[in-house]
Amino acid sequence: MNLRPALRRNRRALPLVLLAPVLPARRLPERPIFVIGCPRSGTTIVFDLLRRAEGVASIGQEGHVMWESFHHPRDHGWRSNAVGPGDIRAFERRYLAWAIRALAGSGRFLDKTPRNSLRLPYLDALFPDARFVFVQRDGRAIVSSLVVAWRERPRPAYVLPHPFAIPGIPQRHWHFILPPGWRELNEHPLEDVCAHQYVTSVEAILDFREGLDPGRAVDVRYESLIEDPVAQMERAHHLLGLPFHPADATRARAEVRRPDGPPKWQTLTPEEIERVMPRIAGTLERTGYG
Repeated sequence: MNLRPALRRNRRALPLVLLAPVLPARRLPERPIFVIGCPRSGTTIVFDLLRRAEGVASIGQEGHVMWESFHHPRDHGWRSNAVGPGDIRAFERRYLAWAIRALAGSGRFLDKTPRNSLRLPYLDALFPDARFVFVQRDGRAIVSSLVVAWRERPRPAYVLPHPFAIPGIPQRHWHFILPPGWRELNEHPLEDVCAHQYVTSVEAILDFREGLDPGRAVDVRYESLIEDPVAQMERAHHLLGLPFHPADATRARAEVRRPDGPPKWQTLTPEEIERVMPRIAGTLERTGYG
């Protein structure tokens, strides 16, 4: 296995990637918690609240240093972020067991990486006792937020390997999740790209969710969280087997803010949302926002 690309990409994990073939065996964390959702769906606020729960350990940010040490898109021909059980490589379990302990410390491991919405069967194969927190939000708000964020972010998630143009975006720059079929979006308007990111990631989540043991899933609706953060987080803690203390309630009240005025997608990107409605309508219906 050629480890050099992984070493260049993830300097924090460099020693462990390099030593993966000779590291002593170590068990992967038991009952880890994965916060899963399309980018811009509200996963960050859910993660930020859960990571300060008693007994929880995380690296405090998205886990690309772990999941892309062996599975950067270039390692799979730039097809997408999608990874399945058959893609698990030699020494990968050993690397993850050591990396999670080294980067997150002891405690029940918690991760929030939106790109993992395309890696759910892979995570399930690695962690068959994992719990998944699925965050859903109105897809119109998600697509609108993606459009705005694409325009504002200075640094790309990926620099693509061949010419690729999205009007208004620097050549070959790609932000957020890289879904299957991204090549067909060359020279398409930005809202088409964001709609495809939303539909692909949410449909992958829903398909996986259907076959999952209900006891391993916690559903959080972003709008319900905004309306009553304490009740929603107390429920999530209970289903995950985490204590819910008065400090957790205070934190939820302080950090989850109800927005004023109409939804931003109606004021910031109304034309873009109207244009992609035929593309996202089926997923909106499937998630109960139709």
